[in-house]
Amino acid sequence: MIGDIERRVRAGRNLRMMRILLGAAAFFMPPLVSLRKLSALLFEGRMLIEYHADRPEAAENLFIRRVRKKQLTFWSISTYITRVVEPGHARRLAEILGDPRLSPGAAVLLRAASQRLVKSGSEPAGVNDSDQQRYHERLAEDGLAFMQAEPGYLDLTLAISTALSAEACDREDIFAGAIRHLTTQLVHIENDRTLARWHMGDVVTARLSLFDLDGALHFVSSSHLSGMTKTQKLSAELQSIVDETVGFRHVIRKAHEDILARAGGSRPAVVADLPVIFLPAAAFRRNKIDYPGFRSDIRFALSGIVKALDKHGIPYAVRSRLRTHGVLNMSAPFFAYHTISDTDFGMHFKETDRPSLFCFDRRGYAGWSKFSAMTLSELRAADVSPQAAGDFFDREKQRVIGGNLSKYQQAAVSNVEELPEKFIFVALQLIGDAVSQLAYLDLFAMVDEVIQAAQTQGMAVVVKRHPLCTTPEVSHYLGELVAKGTIRQVYSSIHAIIPKAEAVCVINSGVGAEALLHERPVYVFGRSDYMAGCFVCKSRGDFADQFVPGRSRLSPDELRKFWYLLRNTYAVDLRDRDRATAEIETRVIDHLKTYQVGSRFAGEDH
Repeated sequence: MIGDIERRVRAGRNLRMMRILLGAAAFFMPPLVSLRKLSALLFEGRMLIEYHADRPEAAENLFIRRVRKKQLTFWSISTYITRVVEPGHARRLAEILGDPRLSPGAAVLLRAASQRLVKSGSEPAGVNDSDQQRYHERLAEDGLAFMQAEPGYLDLTLAISTALSAEACDREDIFAGAIRHLTTQLVHIENDRTLARWHMGDVVTARLSLFDLDGALHFVSSSHLSGMTKTQKLSAELQSIVDETVGFRHVIRKAHEDILARAGGSRPAVVADLPVIFLPAAAFRRNKIDYPGFRSDIRFALSGIVKALDKHGIPYAVRSRLRTHGVLNMSAPFFAYHTISDTDFGMHFKETDRPSLFCFDRRGYAGWSKFSAMTLSELRAADVSPQAAGDFFDREKQRVIGGNLSKYQQAAVSNVEELPEKFIFVALQLIGDAVSQLAYLDLFAMVDEVIQAAQTQGMAVVVKRHPLCTTPEVSHYLGELVAKGTIRQVYSSIHAIIPKAEAVCVINSGVGAEALLHERPVYVFGRSDYMAGCFVCKSRGDFADQFVPGRSRLSPDELRKFWYLLRNTYAVDLRDRDRATAEIETRVIDHLKTYQVGSRFAGEDH
């Protein structure tokens, strides 16, 4: 519910009507315990509207009224601190702190925020690349402090989020506290029929986050949940995971043992030079934006790695990992999902811009990958058969362009808006996404650069916003440009827009790769795994200096060879399970042989 409210609010539509409706709903809702969660969601929605409307005083007044009802969630307190207290907009903080009805958890967080405010001189906390560690540390510290102040406050997602932030900033002490709190709450909920039924989905998510598949199965089969429709759905989902993890259930159990050892502060050290598998909790989570079969693909990639090691008799250690993205550096070979490294010891795997196409790389993914830093010569593109590359390129065009495929669902190609005769296409992406750290210029600077260059060439600029973007700053920025007639904002399929563009500009979005398949000139304003096929804009003025309408970075022959390497050397297509299993095995063993691990344990016959 709150996600739908947030999308509507950030889009800036019907704020007054939503303010009235949510206010009325909150006023007439009876104070029943069973409705407490819905009441909290309504409150957070009303606060979000005031934040978006830049009305911190109104938000603070709502917050005070909520304080008097003793129904503050961690998230509402944390957001109030971020949006009102830290920017210096709080006018009634002393009054709130002095209210005897203030809950213990709220009191702890607000006093800490007040003290930080005095020390920082009312400067906003802000989040940027340089203080990501401190940002996560703050979240982890606040989460643990809140849970310790209110041990009876039931919120399994808070404990998991706190552990995630703790892992992000390498605070194993906070991680241990969060996991201990989580396991305590799980036992309490699972032993109470009413709580078990109310928190059913969160319990399963928590058990899977602890890599406790057996515990999740036991919970859904308990008598507390009998006769519930949702139980059948959860049981079916768990059974799918069971079926897909038959080959590495022993690894899942080791990850569960590891996370409990971390919680107890007794994690054993890894034997020197022993390969390590970092088992990701992401393999067992789910998200509304997942493409069908996404989590199954992660589990399949993991099973391929485990199968290769077990087949060749190579011993390995298992480590649990809750979060995605992050730097992992070890002095021994390891395998990890959605991570990056400063050395070549890791084999990092992750989905690419294409469903079921996973990259395997020694440095990471996207612009962090080793592949991204290599030239066509270093990639040995000249060794690729022109015939094989051409045939593969044609098949890709037929499947992707002909099938209107992209990472996100597109409108029908036939349903295209009217486009200018000559234009440059700019595809935007999410602000705050992990790969945005690789930008040479931010989204706003990129669009400004393209507009200036286009005006000198007498061309229009067509912009498509990321389908999941709800950032208010982007809404305002694009709204002003559209109102002035500076840009044309469109919503058509990228496959209807790209072929008509004189050039395609992105930071490092997957749209750039798709534009290469359309054989259009691509300009990237950040590091990407496909940048060897593009013009690279690192500074202001680079786009104007390089842009020539219709001119591409690579020749048709070079482009086809590069595309072949991008999709076959860098990545593995998981749709053909048998072929993918063999390919993953080859990559695993070759990776280990580089460090003489494979030769020690597997021999040289592979």
